[in-house]
Amino acid sequence: MSAVEIAYFVTPDAETLGVRRHFGRWLMQRLVDGRFGAGEARIETAESGQPVVVGANRPAFVSLTHTDRLIAAAFATARVGVDAEPLHRTTSHPNLHARVCSPIELRWLDELPEHQRSHGFLRLWTRKESYGKAIGVGLGFEWRSTSVNPDDARLTGVPGEWHASELDLGSDVVAAVVVEGGPRPIEVFKVDWRELPDLG
Repeated sequence: MSAVEIAYFVTPDAETLGVRRHFGRWLMQRLVDGRFGAGEARIETAESGQPVVVGANRPAFVSLTHTDRLIAAAFATARVGVDAEPLHRTTSHPNLHARVCSPIELRWLDELPEHQRSHGFLRLWTRKESYGKAIGVGLGFEWRSTSVNPDDARLTGVPGEWHASELDLGSDVVAAVVVEGGPRPIEVFKVDWRELPDLG
């Protein structure tokens, strides 16, 4: 199986949502050009808001995530989703865990030391949001019936076979990628932010 490719960069300062989307589209196109050649396939946006690859001569899928400074894109030959969340994101809202987590995940969280639960929850969240992106619905699926226990790469409670992997995109974020089918190698490379295109 071909690898899932992850490209990311970190900007020096926090960027606006519009700027992050612009740079993210550029990063996804860079991945597509690297696989098919410049101008052979392009990124478009589906009605759902999901980025799609158009004009490729074989199956190709992309996904995007961004925080204030981090922008990351994924490319695969099977449906793929990527998500990253800042470590400082609060997860202590009353009943949040119960609204998001399956019973298996709640038990897993309860077994963690209290000081590790926020990080543990973000590990679950990024896998779930990655899955939602991969199937093109974002957050619009039944979160509590889908289990993404970080101790097991396979997702359960979902149609078909899906695998999740954690990503190291910096010490201040939690990140994951989810891909349809069997496990695949993950190739991660960091782009120098100084290569970004001029917005002017």
